[in-house]
Amino acid sequence: MQRQFVLAGLNVLGGRPGGVRTPFTPPSFSLTALQLPAGQLQGGQTAQADLTGLVVFMSLSNYVSTAGTISSVDYQINGTAAPTDTVLSEGDVLRFVVTDSAGNTQSFSLPDVTAAVIAAPVAAGAVADQLYVTDDPVTGPDVAADFTGDAVLYALAPSSGALPAGLSLTSAGLITGTPTAPGGPVTVIVRGTNAGGFADSAFEITVAAYEITATLPPASSPLYEGQSVSDMSGYAAMTDVANFSVNAGDIVSAVASVTGDALSDTAPLTAGDQAGFSVMVTGTAGSPVSFSTALQTVEPVLTITDSGTSQAVLTLSALPDDSVPVPATTIEIDGVIHTLPAGTTCGDLRSSAVQMERDSPVLTSTGDPAAFAEGDVLTLADTIWLSTDMLSFSVVVSNSGGVVQSGTDRSYTVTATDVADGTLSLREVANNGTTSFDGETSAATAAATGISFATLFGSGEAGVVVMPGTADTICYTETTGAAAITVCGDGDPVGTIHDTVNDVYLTAPNTANRATYRVNGNRAYFSKSAGAQYYVSTAPVDLSGSDRASALIALERPGSDTTFRYIAGLGNNNTSGGVNFSKSSTARRYLAYHRGAGVGSAIAAATGSSPGSSSGSLPNVAANDVLRMQSDISADAVTIWANGVEYETDSRNAGSGNLASANINFLSNPSSASNGYRDNVYGYVLINRHLTAQEATALEAGMQDQIGGV
Repeated sequence: MQRQFVLAGLNVLGGRPGGVRTPFTPPSFSLTALQLPAGQLQGGQTAQADLTGLVVFMSLSNYVSTAGTISSVDYQINGTAAPTDTVLSEGDVLRFVVTDSAGNTQSFSLPDVTAAVIAAPVAAGAVADQLYVTDDPVTGPDVAADFTGDAVLYALAPSSGALPAGLSLTSAGLITGTPTAPGGPVTVIVRGTNAGGFADSAFEITVAAYEITATLPPASSPLYEGQSVSDMSGYAAMTDVANFSVNAGDIVSAVASVTGDALSDTAPLTAGDQAGFSVMVTGTAGSPVSFSTALQTVEPVLTITDSGTSQAVLTLSALPDDSVPVPATTIEIDGVIHTLPAGTTCGDLRSSAVQMERDSPVLTSTGDPAAFAEGDVLTLADTIWLSTDMLSFSVVVSNSGGVVQSGTDRSYTVTATDVADGTLSLREVANNGTTSFDGETSAATAAATGISFATLFGSGEAGVVVMPGTADTICYTETTGAAAITVCGDGDPVGTIHDTVNDVYLTAPNTANRATYRVNGNRAYFSKSAGAQYYVSTAPVDLSGSDRASALIALERPGSDTTFRYIAGLGNNNTSGGVNFSKSSTARRYLAYHRGAGVGSAIAAATGSSPGSSSGSLPNVAANDVLRMQSDISADAVTIWANGVEYETDSRNAGSGNLASANINFLSNPSSASNGYRDNVYGYVLINRHLTAQEATALEAGMQDQIGGV
C-alpha cells in the first residue's frame, strides 16, 4: 500500500514493508525567488555579458526560504556548476540552484540556449582613394576597418576592377604588395561576407611613376681661372639634400661629384679647363636618380699680348668682380720682361690705365739710388702701358714740397734742396687726350719708394686700411666735388667703407651718423663735421694673434677745440686689448692709447708742445698732422710720433695678453658718438705688428701724400 506525501506542492508516494499504507506528512517549507530568473541567451554569448539581471539572480537576497536563510546560489550549465563568463553553445540547459541553511534546494531554470543569430556586415563606404608609386611597397589600406560585423571575410566583388599589378587583397581586408607599373585610376570594390550576408565598399587606386625632382635643377655656370666647381652660382644649394624631393618615401642622400678636368669641387681650375658636376640622389624607394650639368670652359682672368709698340693689349674677363686679384702676368717687349704689379686687382684694371712693372729697376742713377746726393742724375725708364690709346707721356719729379720738374725729359739732376728734403720720386704720366694717368713710379731712396699694403699685410697680419681715393679703400658714400655715388658695383650700400686689402667693411649706424666723403681734385677725405658722425666695422677684426700694434692717421689739426675726442682704433679707449688714437681735452694734444688685461684703465702716450714733451699742445696754426703709434702690451710701452718726430713713450703697466678681436671704430665710437673727431681725416692704417723703420717712413710719406692729394 502507497502513501502520498506533499512536498512544496509535489505529490510523492511512500510505503511501508508489508504493503500497509499509512498517511505521512513531511516537514513543510517554501523557497521562492523575489525576481524569477528569466532571459533568452544565444550560442556564443555568456550569462555575465549578455543576461540582464544576472547580478540579481546570483544574489542571496533575491531568494526567501521558510526553512532558514539562503546559504548559496549556484549557476549551472547542463547540471554542472560553471563560471558566469563561460561561452554558451546551442542547446545548453541553464539553471540557478538555490540552497538554504536547512539544506533544502530549489532550481530555477532559464530557457535552453538557442542558436546564435549573425547579422549581415555593414560597410561605411569611407575608404579614401589611394595613390601609390611604382616600386614603393604598399601595406594598406586596412579595408576591414570600413566594415562592422562578425566573422567577415573579404574579397573583390564580381563587379570590381582588377587590382594594379603587384597588389593583392587578403581575406582579412588588407591590400599589400609592390606596384610594378603606373596606371589608373581603377575602381576597386571590396565585398565583406559572413553567415548573415554581405556588404560592398568602393574606392579608387592610382599608381604613379617614381619621381625625384629638384627645387633648383643643377646647372653649371661660367668660371674663371683660380675658381673651383664649388664657386659655380648656387652650387651649395643645388647639391644640398634639401634641394631634392620625392613622391614616395624620403630622400636619403645627395652625393655630388665633379666632371671634366676638375679634380675636386674645391680644386682651383686653370684657364682652358672644362668642368661641371653631377648629383646622385637616393631615396628610400625606387632607384637612384642622377642630375648632371654641362661642362663649362674656364676663362682666363687676363690676356696680354704684345701690340708691337711700347704698349700692350689687355683683355680682361668680365666674370671676376673688382676685388679679384689678377694672376701674376709677364710679357716680353723689346727683350725686357715686364710684370703686372703685385696686388693688382680687376678693379684696378677696369678703373684706370695700369702700367706693367719691369723685373729690373725702373730708376737708374749716376750715384746711389738708395741715398742720392746733389748732382746725381736720376733717370726713369719707359713705362709699358696696358692700353693703346695714350697720346702723350711725361715724367713728373716731386719732393715733399711738390712737383719740381715735369715734361718729356726722363732724367732729373738732384739739387741741394732735394737732399735737404730727403724725399724724391719720379713717375710717368700718360694722357689719352682727355684724362691723365699715373704710370710707374720710383724713388731715389729705399725709404721713399712707397709701400704696398698687400705686402704690408702679406704674412697673415690683421688690421684695417682706410685710405680714401685709393684702390685699397673704396668709399661708397655721398661726395661733393664729384658725382654722388648711390650704390657700388658689387652691391655695397651707400655709406660703406670697404678696406679691399683686409676685406673689412665699415658702415655708419644710420644716415644721420654718416660722415661726408669729399673729393677735391686728387684728394679724397672725410670732412670736418659738428655732428656725431662715425663708422663701425660690420664684424669684429681679430688682432689677437699678437700683443703688438702699429697705427698711422693723417688728419687736420683741431685748432682750439678743448673737448676730448675719439678718433679711430680697435674698440674704445678702455677696451681690453684695444689700441686707439684720441684728442685730449687740451687743444691740439693727441693721445695714443693701449690696454691689456688686468689693468683699471688704458695707458696713453701724448704729443706735447715740443718733441720729448707730453705736456702742452702743438702750435695753434692751420696744419695737417701725420700721427704714428707703436704699442707693445707685454713690454708696457706705447709711443706716439707726430710728423715723423717722437714725442713720448709711456711705460706704465699696460696689463697683459694680446690684442683683442673687436670692432674698428672710425671718427668716433658707439659709446661716445657725440665726442667724435670734428676735423678732416685723410687716412688711417692699423696692423697687429711693429713696423720696420723703412715701412714707417714709407707709410708716413704715404700719409703726407694722402693729405696733399698726390
